[in-house]
Amino acid sequence: MKIAFKQQIKPLWILFSTRWGGAEQVALSDMVDLAREGVAVSLLCVEGSPLHAAALRHPRIHVQTFPARLRRLDVALIGELRETVSRLDANIVLINDESLLWYLVPALIRHPEVSLVASRHNPVESPFKKWMRAPLYGRVDYLTVLSESVRSSVLSNVPIPERKIKVINLGLDFTRFDSSYSNGQAMRASWGAGTETVVIGSVGRLSPDIGQDTFLKAAAGLMKYRERNFRFVIVGEDPLVASDEYIAELKELVRQFHMDDFVTFASLGDNLPEVMAAFDIFVMPGREEVPGLGALEALAMERPVVLSRVVGSEDIVGNQEFGLLVHPEDAFDLQQKIRTLLEHPAMRQEMGINGRKYVLKHFDKRTRFLRTVEVFERCMKRRFARSGELKE
Repeated sequence: MKIAFKQQIKPLWILFSTRWGGAEQVALSDMVDLAREGVAVSLLCVEGSPLHAAALRHPRIHVQTFPARLRRLDVALIGELRETVSRLDANIVLINDESLLWYLVPALIRHPEVSLVASRHNPVESPFKKWMRAPLYGRVDYLTVLSESVRSSVLSNVPIPERKIKVINLGLDFTRFDSSYSNGQAMRASWGAGTETVVIGSVGRLSPDIGQDTFLKAAAGLMKYRERNFRFVIVGEDPLVASDEYIAELKELVRQFHMDDFVTFASLGDNLPEVMAAFDIFVMPGREEVPGLGALEALAMERPVVLSRVVGSEDIVGNQEFGLLVHPEDAFDLQQKIRTLLEHPAMRQEMGINGRKYVLKHFDKRTRFLRTVEVFERCMKRRFARSGELKE
């Protein structure tokens, strides 16, 4: 990145999420990458949120907090956002919650030189009524999406020119996710899994959207086949972001199916490469619209995946070369697909090898960084030109 451009751009992420899901993790990763390059990065987030706690571990990010969750029709927030943008001298504002446009568009009326970039991970419907969409999305410089599938969905329900929608794939650090450095044996041993044990696992926030309950129901069905030893592993997030009610539901399922000796609940830490290497199969059978980093990380460690057949999953498994698709929240379908992989070990191994090749080509962290910078450069040129026209 050119030194002059580093000094020019001053991005401000506004993320009022109290979750610690893929969108938040990806946004923080992008901030960290830019800050390491010497860019003055700022974040406005909810005080005490998981994102707030995670961002504080990166001193190069200038963190500002908002005292509570976003309140509906909070007119005062418009002024607060306007003041924050001015005080931080931000010239690019980034959001991943499009409902914030209701506040940011009027907040930026006096700041035509400030670019506005929204990101969307899922092919959800616009949060605005049709008559509101044109004036709100008209202020957006670019809308970044994770895949061509999401891009097609956006074009069908958001009044924004096609040239403003940029596909920026997720990115992985392949020096970290490398199966030649991590074989997962120590992790398997910590779970009580021997060399002959089949380890099937899921990683993600503990939520019905991810489908850990469906996973356990499928696991109960697999237990009928006693020719194999099984270990089912659910790796979740910090309990602060998980629902106590949902965790209790999962543990009750384990009790009902008499699987206490076969199921392990583990916390999400910094050891994801070892976790993925310890799995034989990665699953995500919930109703999450776009399977995210977890599936890509599993493929990077040469592990086949079984994902819900939802918009975006085809972008990860291809024509099922790298994994299999199941009906969302269908435990029997998941059970059958896992059995297919278990009965064809050569196919399973080939899926893993080809999956790593695929993610190496399409989901490199450096490529994501360069495409993000390219969007920023386009923003700067566009806004400077507009500002110049206004001055004339």
